[in-house]
Amino acid sequence: MFTGDPLLRRKCFRVGGNFDTGIDDWQHVFRVNFFAPIMLARGLVNELQRAQGAVVNVTSIAGSRVHPFAGAAYATSKAALASLTRAQATEAATLIGSP
Repeated sequence: MFTGDPLLRRKCFRVGGNFDTGIDDWQHVFRVNFFAPIMLARGLVNELQRAQGAVVNVTSIAGSRVHPFAGAAYATSKAALASLTRAQATEAATLIGSP
């Protein structure tokens, strides 16, 4: 049973649409919404193994459906995060063990 404090990472960054968003903004959105969770999970892997803990990533419905509030970079980064979360769960099950 996990007895430590949970880590809930819920940070997002949105910009405009596909054609009016510069590459620097795309990269920033992916650094915040996609690469930060990767770095956090990697940094906590030993603690998660020891405590049989879990990572909770908060994505968005915009990652699977078109929404007017979500720009292309935001929606794409959230779709990538959802896929990453499934892949990490599969990998973690072999590292940590399934309950």
